[in-house]
Amino acid sequence: MTKYKFLSDEWIEQARAIADDYADDLPEPPEEIKLNATVSDIPHRNGETLHAHLSTVGGSLVVELGHLEDAEVTVSVDYETARPVLMEPDPQTVMGLFMAGKILIEGDATKLIAMQTIEPDPDSAAMAEEIAAITEY
Repeated sequence: MTKYKFLSDEWIEQARAIADDYADDLPEPPEEIKLNATVSDIPHRNGETLHAHLSTVGGSLVVELGHLEDAEVTVSVDYETARPVLMEPDPQTVMGLFMAGKILIEGDATKLIAMQTIEPDPDSAAMAEEIAAITEY
């Protein structure tokens, strides 16, 4: 299986294709959220910053590049912090990174807390495993 550098253009394209394959099987998100994400210091992008957003408004999960004008919360991390937060989202690890100042949250943090308490369903877990399988750090 081909692997792609985490957050490279190729990785984003492949992760999006995997997510599209699962789109009809994923449950409706229990919370509506509009979240912006900023990942800085990406080594294979010459230290660039990546801007993306996540929205569950309308009953489905949408993850795209660029920021939303009306996001409720913005999460900013560096590349090294993004890996465990996005690829291995263990609540204790995430809390430790937040307490260490590695995760900056602006806006309604209660939206993030609500997301942390959601147990992934089998299809979401399978999708995450497929994305992890194509990911190189």
